[in-house]
Amino acid sequence: MLFRSNTVADQLSRSWRSPLRAALEWPLANSVFLAITERFSFRPTLDLFASSANAKARRFFSLRLDPLALAHDAFGQHWGGNEALWINAPFGCMSRVVAKLFNDRPREAVLVVPHWPAQPWFQRLMHSPMTTGAVLLPAEAVASGPLHHIAEPLRNPLWRLMA
Repeated sequence: MLFRSNTVADQLSRSWRSPLRAALEWPLANSVFLAITERFSFRPTLDLFASSANAKARRFFSLRLDPLALAHDAFGQHWGGNEALWINAPFGCMSRVVAKLFNDRPREAVLVVPHWPAQPWFQRLMHSPMTTGAVLLPAEAVASGPLHHIAEPLRNPLWRLMA
């Protein structure tokens, strides 16, 4: 079918790269990512919560449909094995992420989390022998959307991120 006759289907097939999707993602700024990987001497082999627009490793799992993803739905995949995992998950999933980390016990992982000490998952993570280091990140570490604005909740100076 000619392109001009197939505009609706063509647009729908490319919707996974939409500007709206980019605005909903909170990728870590590359400069902060590089500082973290340098600090921990860490080279990720698999990004668990990414898209083709923001993946921090060549291989990645996506939350939503992305034709370049190795798989979809990180929670449905095994996190053990010989991978070095980069984990910058949606904040609302942190309890599930921490539980899966303890269950699957990956060889190596860096997890970006909100600094929420009152949360049970946070306490479990901070008091675990699996946790070998943590650093606070600046609010501007996360930029959202094509204009790279600081994500709304992170404009509050009391909200901090950790890796």
